[in-house]
Amino acid sequence: MADRMRSARTLAVAGLAALIAVVSGCDSIDPTEQSFGITFRNDTRHDVHLKLCADDACRHFYYSYGRKAGASGQENISDRAFLTRWLVQDEATGRTLGCLPLKFDQKYDDVLVRVSQMVPCPGSRPLTVQKGKPLGRS
Repeated sequence: MADRMRSARTLAVAGLAALIAVVSGCDSIDPTEQSFGITFRNDTRHDVHLKLCADDACRHFYYSYGRKAGASGQENISDRAFLTRWLVQDEATGRTLGCLPLKFDQKYDDVLVRVSQMVPCPGSRPLTVQKGKPLGRS
């Protein structure tokens, strides 16, 4: 009888531990749940390419897109406190103008990153940018 009770208790504790691990410790594997939209505004006089850095030195890139002077556009970024860098390149000359290092530990409404906030590349500290109401993490 005591062995059966001990087995039942062990099984219950193991089941409870597994349930707690599943419910509390697992982030979603869906990367879209970990991202939110931010707006880049090209407030410089240059037409630029924004290049998403694939390495810490900003020598390799995942992709890039052009932004005309005065134009705005939206991109997605992680809310998992990763330092994400965007290299800013002059479209006409190909010259690197600077970098936009960004880091968010939760989602926000109305995030605005001005291209003129760029710092020398690669940028080790995240920029302070305009952001609205905090929305938390998914």
